[in-house]
Amino acid sequence: IQIPPDISSLSENDSALAWEWRLATRHAFQECLSRGFLVSDFLRAGSPDKPGTYLLERSSIAQG
Repeated sequence: IQIPPDISSLSENDSALAWEWRLATRHAFQECLSRGFLVSDFLRAGSPDKPGTYLLERSSIAQG
């Protein structure tokens, strides 16, 4: 799941777009987590001005 490079700056400059990102990422996380995925890593492509990406992997933990 990809996120903007600087959500704080985005919030200050375009609060509507920041809110759209927030809702979209919330939905993506809820969908993935409900399907048994877990966040396994956070990656940033080279520098802080690049988008970040949450890496998700299917959980091997038994659902209870």
